Amino acid sequence: MKFIKLKKIFGIGTFFIVFCFCIFFNLLFASYGSLGTEIFTDENGNRVMYNTISLYPEFSIWKLSIGLDVRLYIDQEGNVRKNNWDTWDDILDKIWYIRYGQKGESIFINFGGIDSATLGHGTIFNRYSNMIRYPEVKKVGLLFDVNFDSWGMETLISNLDRKEVFGARFYYRPLIKSGLFLIDKLTFGISGGMDTNPDDKDETKKDEISVVAVDVEIPILKTKTISTTWFTDIAQMKLGDVYTNYHNYVKGTVTLNAKSSDNGNGYITGFLGKLLFLDYKLVYKNLDNNFIYAFFDRFYDVERIYKANIISDTSKPRQEGYIAELSYSYKNLFSIFVSYDDMKSDDYGIYPWLHAEIAISKELLINKFSFSASIDKKDFKNWKTFKKLDTPNTLLNLELGYAIAPNAMIYMIKQENFDEYNNHITKTKFELRIMF
Repeated sequence: MKFIKLKKIFGIGTFFIVFCFCIFFNLLFASYGSLGTEIFTDENGNRVMYNTISLYPEFSIWKLSIGLDVRLYIDQEGNVRKNNWDTWDDILDKIWYIRYGQKGESIFINFGGIDSATLGHGTIFNRYSNMIRYPEVKKVGLLFDVNFDSWGMETLISNLDRKEVFGARFYYRPLIKSGLFLIDKLTFGISGGMDTNPDDKDETKKDEISVVAVDVEIPILKTKTISTTWFTDIAQMKLGDVYTNYHNYVKGTVTLNAKSSDNGNGYITGFLGKLLFLDYKLVYKNLDNNFIYAFFDRFYDVERIYKANIISDTSKPRQEGYIAELSYSYKNLFSIFVSYDDMKSDDYGIYPWLHAEIAISKELLINKFSFSASIDKKDFKNWKTFKKLDTPNTLLNLELGYAIAPNAMIYMIKQENFDEYNNHITKTKFELRIMF
């Protein structure tokens, strides 16, 4: 592993310049930094502990927001890990996000990390993320939406550096200028998603995976206390020739032999809207046995090398299931979201699936504490299997903050996830975050 001496980077003059820059930057924008420790595995398989110095400058002008993620990793001898600074891709990795507008506005652009992205009603892309193993694995993706009165589109690219996952939805509102109550919001859509190289091996041919869908939605009720929109999606999967013939593939550390059946389809319908102060979504799923709902989901980036291989080799029997979601938010102080997804029978080891997230700001916790947590738990049968975290069906992130000064907080961060080979990864770290 190559290092450069810390003293070659940071002299007293350099430190003074950086300090002055942070002060000046804070006069115009927002910025904070953190101190912590992380452990990496080097090329020899040794675990090496690093102290980390991180800066997260963010600024906004009108609808444009930019965030950077600049991290220095320093070993116990004062050497800086050089691997993170020696290529153009490393420079791009320092971009946390560049965002214009917000989801649902006329124009929305997000360049960089994709924390959670859903296209349309979630039939193809549902809470997809390219940040599951961030910051160990950084991808620079793109979300680009336009939303005008009569038409619009949502687009997604998971990684601009190489061909991976792409998605788009186009929609049209033919009656928007009619002035008819509710009916003027009638919407027709068409969407698709594709992974052009799931195993990341250029030598593997005809291994692409795609899903296409058509959808319709129309509001059926709108009052001060309740609103309801009905929607329906019809979708179909298309698999490359690799999957439709018997072949070997690796799942975790096991080599398996299988083939999948092509052209599986799914019918999805449901309601979404508001009930008093709650947002809700209720979904009914009726699927071929060789169709996976929300194929590009939150786990996809760590499952993509084998996910298409587990698709059934027959469309029978037809499967039924449901989804229930509730969410609530209050300004920037409190938010909660819960989703429960299940099927009557499950051959894929996916269901039931619980996704939950909560965030509480320190203003609600005596200005001393803050708390945020998110969990995705798949294929749990009871409380005993639910609380087991060291399995490749769990994504967990916990952050507990304690304010030690008006502009400084100590955070305890716990993460549970896994890699593409089903190796369990657990990480607990402490950070001191300072607002400059």
